[in-house]
Order: sequence, then C-alpha cells, then structure tokens
Amino acid sequence: MIISTRSVCPVLLAALAVFSCAGGLSLANTAKAGELEGPIPQELPLGVSNPYGQDDFKTKAELPAILKDLGLSKGEDGVAGFIVDEIARRHMEAACDATTCQKYDFSLAKDLIDLVVGQGKANLWVVLGPPSNYKFTDGKKRENGTTYLPNGPISRQAHKDYLTALVNYATAYGRQVSGDSGWHVASWNLYNEVSSEYKSTFNNDIDKATTAYADFVIDSSKILRKLTPQSEIVLAGTGSGTDLKGGHGEFYKLVFSKLKQANLDYSPFDYWESHWFGEFDNYQTNEKDYSAKYFIKFLQENGYGDKKFLIRAGGTYSGQDLQERKGLMDNEQSERDQAEFLVKRFVYNLANGVKKIPWSTIYERAEYQGENHVQFQYVSLIYDGTPDGVSKNQKCVDGWLPCPDPGRGVKKLSYFAYKKLIEVSKGKDWSKIEALATGVNDVYSYKIVNGGKTNYFTWWDWWNKCPRPNLAKPGMDTACINKYSPTLSIAVDDNTPEVKITEAIPDFATGQEVDNAGYAKAFKTYTISALNGKAEIPLGIVPLYVTYTGNPPVITSALTSTGTIGTAF
Repeated sequence: MIISTRSVCPVLLAALAVFSCAGGLSLANTAKAGELEGPIPQELPLGVSNPYGQDDFKTKAELPAILKDLGLSKGEDGVAGFIVDEIARRHMEAACDATTCQKYDFSLAKDLIDLVVGQGKANLWVVLGPPSNYKFTDGKKRENGTTYLPNGPISRQAHKDYLTALVNYATAYGRQVSGDSGWHVASWNLYNEVSSEYKSTFNNDIDKATTAYADFVIDSSKILRKLTPQSEIVLAGTGSGTDLKGGHGEFYKLVFSKLKQANLDYSPFDYWESHWFGEFDNYQTNEKDYSAKYFIKFLQENGYGDKKFLIRAGGTYSGQDLQERKGLMDNEQSERDQAEFLVKRFVYNLANGVKKIPWSTIYERAEYQGENHVQFQYVSLIYDGTPDGVSKNQKCVDGWLPCPDPGRGVKKLSYFAYKKLIEVSKGKDWSKIEALATGVNDVYSYKIVNGGKTNYFTWWDWWNKCPRPNLAKPGMDTACINKYSPTLSIAVDDNTPEVKITEAIPDFATGQEVDNAGYAKAFKTYTISALNGKAEIPLGIVPLYVTYTGNPPVITSALTSTGTIGTAF
C-alpha cells in the first residue's frame, strides 16, 4: 500500500485451581459481594508482544486463529486482549528528498492491521520506530551508521509528516477492516528501550540524548492527541536490566524534567513501560530487583504521579541453552516452570500497580537478530521445530534442550495456562484486584469481586524451602513438599459442605500431552469436604485460582503439617 502525504505430576504437580462454594456468609471484615463492581473494561490487561517476524509467513497465516483460541479476540461481550508490535518508519519510506517524504509504503502496517484487527479481532498497540533511512539535513546518524534519528527542525518536521500520514492511514484502514467507525489504535508506544538507543546515538552526551528524546515525545504526542485523542500514549522504557539509581534513572529524570519545562498544553503520555525477563522464580521484579512499586514511585518523584506503569514485554524461557550469548539459560527450566511463572507474573504484577502486561511471544524463533543462541528465542508459548537435531548448526549437544525440538506448532504448557488465565479473566475488572495480607512468608493471596462472585488467586513460593522438582524422579522431592506445604483454612457455613476445585494449569508435564488428551480433559476437577465449618485447602507448588459464589469465605489461617504459621486473612 503506497500512500502520499498529500492524500492521507500429582503432589508435586499440583496446579492452579478453581474453587467454587455454594451458599452465602456474613463477613465483618471482607467486602460484600458486588460492592466493588462497576463497568467491565472492554480491554483485557493481557496480550502478546512481537507476535511474528516480517518474513515468518507461516506464523502470520496462523496468528488470527491463535488469537481466537487463546481468547484474545473480541467476544460477544466486546472484550478483547491486545497485540503489541512495531511499525518501523524505515520500512515505510517510499519516496523522499532532503526535507521530507512524499510517499509511504504502508504495506507492512496494512498486514499488521489485517491480521490483528481485521481477522484476529484484537486490540492493537503500536510501537513507533522513528529511525529513518534519510538524514533530512539535520538528522543524527545512529550507531549502526545507516539510519538516523530526528534531531534538528527539518528532520523533526519530516518525522511529524510521517507520523501524521501513519496515524491517518492506520485509523482509516482499521475502521474499514473492523467495521467500527470509532476504531482507533489502542496505544501508541513512543519507541523502544530509548536510554541506550539515544545515549549511543549522541555519544553518551546525556543532555543531548535526553533533549532529542524529549523532543520526539513532544512532537509525537501533540500529533497523537490531535488526530487520535482516544488512543493512549506510552512513554518508552528500557530493558529488563533497568537500574533506576544508575544511568537509566538519570536518563529518565532528565527526560521528565525537560517535558515539564516544555509547559505543554496537552499531556505527553499516559503510561510508562519497561521490559522484564527472568528465570522462573523471579516473577516479581526486573533483572535488577526493581518491582513495579519502584517505577511507580519514580514517576511520583519526578512530577508524573498521575501516570501509570506497564510491562510491555517479557517472560521466561523453557528448556536450556548453555550456548546462550549472555549465560541466561544455564539453568534448565521445564514447561511447568514456565507456566508457573506466567500465572504468577500476571497476577502478582497486576495486583501491584501494573496496568497491562503482554507475553513475549507466540512462536519460538530459529534466530534472533542473526544469532542462534539467545534467550528471547525460547520465551514463547509454542515450539518452532528448532533444533531439529539433524541440520547444520542444529545437532544435539549437551546443554541444549529440548533436542530435538518437539516440533513446530507444538504448544507448551504455558500456552494452555495462558488460555485458562484469559478464560477466567473475562468479565473481571483487574483494576479492582486487592492484595491480601497473609501474614505468612512466601504465601500470597489476591481477590477480585465482581458479578456476585469473589475470585481469589493464592500460592506458595515453595522454592525457598524445597529443591526444584525432578520430573524424572518425583518421589525425591515429595517429602519436602509434604513437610512444608501450607494449608489455608477456609471458614464456611453449614450450607457449604464442600469446596469444588478445578485445576487451571493442566495436569500434565508437557503441552503435547494436553494436545493429545484435549484441552477440555486437561484440567482435573475434585472437591474438598468441609469439616466443622472449615475447608482445609493445601497449597501446592503452583498457584490456585479460587471462585466463590455469594459472599466470600473467610480464610482464617495458614497451616503447615506442624501447626499454624500465621493468619492468612
């Protein structure tokens, strides 16, 4: 599409579970059912980032069906999840001179909108990629030596011309394929990991680097507020290694200061984001141990306490690769490790101030930026068939697992865990989730009340007491889990004889086993009888999802096999 600017395992493998109880209770210290209710948001805070590579035609063709199967497509209730992906300016420039472009080729943008909006029926979150193939007289050459960032007035105007054309095109085409006259891009992300990008471009001159990025934000947000006021604007964050007391923090303090000094009559952004990757037991923070509260506090301390915080990309890997370029995959992680991380990552962070979180990504990839051993290749939900154990550079070696790969299209346990999480998220207002004090180390509980039902998420971080389960010899670890596993005691009335539990992480070791059994048969259902007004719910090594119809039960204590270890809530 060319457009002219002038046109427009049983004990050890206990799983995330669903509890349901019949009957109502009168509670003095717990919110009544429904009192936190309100309109349900039309966008889930769940999504997927970077769903395909431009040359990955197989994944492109499969994407709409995957979005529908996961539950991210818009349903009859009008609720949808989102997809995050970049539209890179340098791929759009079709005919340009020394000052601006006269034509743009929006074919790649068209493909993205077709797949995500038209066929996938999901919301779209666009990452703006400002680097240009052209200097436009005063642009600043990037470290790669071939592209430029806007810097002076001419290159800044060229960027504004491009963004105007892109927004107009995306809005018009999105409305066409969605059939919705009010459709708009849900969020516009103002570039990607900008601290390192701008500092390297401006030779570590922090003042020039932050001025250039602040100018980009000012120029972009002005256009976006005018042309698509319903869209949200996301200030680009940095990578998983962000240190708010180091160079990253210095960069953003200056950016925030320069934005304030500009005295804008419009808000330059609504959200600030970051990328978080880590091992399976590090679901609460980034790689530098900064949790969401530190990012939120940083916004407050720098004059933007009214803005919100997002995690725009992240996840953890399955398998192992001792050849990983930064040594980030030395520890083997099972599919269950990855699935456990996924559930905890979403629930914990959404309950602690993060407003939206996608997973990176759908399919594993044979390479990342030309390299063959990179963590980002393995954080996905579906295998890609690499390594096949036969081809050149894909033969099995110690420390590269699984090898051979289960095969392209084989879904991991994390895929089904995410599908279940999305399923149970429908009809819930995640902005109303409450963190509940358990009084017990490593035990977490969260509550959402809506639709006359109280929903709980609760889990035990078992790894501080027990070694990682050995799936080949599960009996070795059973004794430790049985010794230290906490039990929640739920007070119920006489009309509640039992608690019904449905596991929400499949009762299998691999996603391939789930595919063989069928999704509907993958989740074990059982009941726990109440005795003397209490139902004792043991916590396993992964989270529990709890639902209760009517007023919620009271969880009176957390117990171990040796006695009470604290009041839960």
